[in-house]
Amino acid sequence: KTPSGGDSGMDDSLALLPGNAIAVGTVDARAFFSSQTFGAELAKLVEKYLPIGQEAGFQASRDVDRVTFASYAYQGVDAAAIIVGKFDEAKIKEVAEKHTPTKSGGMLVASQYAGRNVYTVSNVGFTILSPTRAIAGSESGIRRVLERIKDNRVKRDITKWMIDTVETPGAAAAVAADFATQPM
Repeated sequence: KTPSGGDSGMDDSLALLPGNAIAVGTVDARAFFSSQTFGAELAKLVEKYLPIGQEAGFQASRDVDRVTFASYAYQGVDAAAIIVGKFDEAKIKEVAEKHTPTKSGGMLVASQYAGRNVYTVSNVGFTILSPTRAIAGSESGIRRVLERIKDNRVKRDITKWMIDTVETPGAAAAVAADFATQPM
């Protein structure tokens, strides 16, 4: 068991993410979406910027429970996130195969990496690990996570104090960042 009580390996989002992260965080999406104060506005914002929607059987405010993420670069986008929720891979695959325009207007492109389908729209993508877990992020971020899985290197490599911070009991969101050890 992990310190947070989850199983190790594929069910441990922090074990899936590579070490050497500049920032690590987690968000209890369910808590935010159900907030009486700003849940509806957050749902609109998230739905606006996610590249897929109902055409792929996906609605973030309904289907995402938790997002755990790590960032690896100061410049440009180099990040990976493990999303826990509900995913219909068959429907997503169909959108890519039929070249159905996504709600963002772009085409969902399917490619293979480390034995898995990786779906991208404009250099941002995702891959489905299971009906309840997906990897999202930049193409390089997704590849690093898939390489860890393929090479049986799924373990907690992120700095302990960062893990302790993002696992703060009762926190709806937590972020830990270390800018001092990174080259400028």
